Amino acid sequence: MQPLPRLVRLGGTSCCSRVSKALVCPRLAATAPRLASHSSSSSASLHSSSSSASFHSSSSSSSASSSSSASLHSSSSSSSASSSSPPSPPSTLYGYFPNSLPAGPPPAGPFSLDAALLRREFLSLQAANHPDKHPPVHRQRAEAVSAAINAAYRTLASPLPRAQYLLLLRGVDVVAEDHASRPDASLLATVLDAHETIEQASPHPAALDGLRSQNEARIRAAEDALGVAFAADDIPTAAHEAVKLRYWASIREAIDAWEEGRPQTLQH
Repeated sequence: MQPLPRLVRLGGTSCCSRVSKALVCPRLAATAPRLASHSSSSSASLHSSSSSASFHSSSSSSSASSSSSASLHSSSSSSSASSSSPPSPPSTLYGYFPNSLPAGPPPAGPFSLDAALLRREFLSLQAANHPDKHPPVHRQRAEAVSAAINAAYRTLASPLPRAQYLLLLRGVDVVAEDHASRPDASLLATVLDAHETIEQASPHPAALDGLRSQNEARIRAAEDALGVAFAADDIPTAAHEAVKLRYWASIREAIDAWEEGRPQTLQH
């Protein structure tokens, strides 16, 4: 009776990595770097070692053992490289500041924020990720993380870019030329009158105090309205208020430019 052939199970492994996508506002600086994909060389090495052990006699066990050891070393090196890969970027810019913005973006969290608390966390993160504090092999990664944190802070610290970013998360770009929420005639008339007042103002330092006070009140009202709209997840109203805030901000900039002797520009 012929002996039954010995069944040998061919082994094999595979490794993969998940690539995380960073979300960025079109006006922002570069986002955090992506995760690098693992090489499949350790999988091929382990499969080759297992196949070699299957087709060789038991007398070559030392050779198979050596091959397995090399494969294990390759897998270990791949795992070590993975551990040094940069962390996944947060799903929103709010994720960069978990201490000052723990609830995340509206409607879960408020539109308003503690500017002083946000700045303290920003400075702490920038200090921790300063490239000079990292060895040369990790310096480029630290620079990318630092740039992403800086861009996130610039977007969230000011109400107007924060509102525009939150609307972008919902698929609404109020800065786009074809945006449906265009200002009405009365709003445009108010803005044009304000810029005309600035252009004709006397060189006296207090000439625009009344206009500045009136405009700052409009800015506060628009920011309050944005908070209510985002809390209610009322995106159309939030978009309308963001457009208004953009015009009030342009008047503020024009007043500042006039006081500094710079030419004023009207944002449309």
